[in-house]
Amino acid sequence: MGNIQPSAQMASLPQHSTTGHIGMWNGTRDGKDGVVDYKNGKSYAETNVNLPRDVTITVQDMRYLHPSPSLMANGYQLVSSPSSLSEQDFEQAYSDDGKEVIEGAYFKEVENLVKEMTGSDLVFTHSFQTRNEQAKIRDFLKDAIDQPGPRPVAHVDRDVTNAIVSLQCAIGKEKTDALLKEHKRWAQINVWRPIGRKAEKWPLLFANHDSIPDWDYDTHMARIYSVNDPRIADRGGKSYNCVLKDDARYIYHFASEVSPAEALVFCSFHSDPKMVLPHGAFWDNNTPDDAPPRRSLDVRSFVFFKEEV
Repeated sequence: MGNIQPSAQMASLPQHSTTGHIGMWNGTRDGKDGVVDYKNGKSYAETNVNLPRDVTITVQDMRYLHPSPSLMANGYQLVSSPSSLSEQDFEQAYSDDGKEVIEGAYFKEVENLVKEMTGSDLVFTHSFQTRNEQAKIRDFLKDAIDQPGPRPVAHVDRDVTNAIVSLQCAIGKEKTDALLKEHKRWAQINVWRPIGRKAEKWPLLFANHDSIPDWDYDTHMARIYSVNDPRIADRGGKSYNCVLKDDARYIYHFASEVSPAEALVFCSFHSDPKMVLPHGAFWDNNTPDDAPPRRSLDVRSFVFFKEEV
């Protein structure tokens, strides 16, 4: 996965922007903090959270932006980065043998990619998730707070409090304390790629907040707390989800027709809030009716940056 360069795939691009829908925070029925209780299982979870707000958006295609967004300057980047793994390797990610391949060979590829892009030697690749989306636009916000496919709700993976808990789960409390004492700048970086075919349905969206100087986790994110959460074993400690609040100043970006030989690399958490990217699957109004389901794999790494002199 070396020789990183901005992706050059330019064929068959229909336009420079598109329109669509994304879900955002819409409050709770009782005015209290959002809570999802999984005591009855994921299919029967109890919550006071309203269905997400349906926000109509215009989304610019990153392939036509000059300069292109870059990971270290903007917090997100589209790169050409083929994997040595096969489509079958990714499809079997949750089998016993498949998980070993992902957490072995593919985690190593991701680690090398992130090291090359960040210049950091302190990269801890810790978890992955695959998604296979079948939903159509009419089902876009149904159960969107906790659905297994691409999440049509703009969010960040973690804020500072949740990131520390997850880091402790990944590398242990003692090592976490030592690294946080040494490094002020750190992040969780996700490497996202389609499986087997280009991503047409439910593409990944980034909400650029460069034009919002006061953007912060506390001002623009809402917390939805989890109780009796069965997913901790797969994704690490995380007591709440961080869902984006709407703001007219967001500028939305996506990359059209991302191929399996490409990857979207982005900060899903950063100690510097201006570098974290709210993201989520969005419904593209220009998606062909016969577009196949989007299949994708997302791998997360904690990264510690060298202090700037």
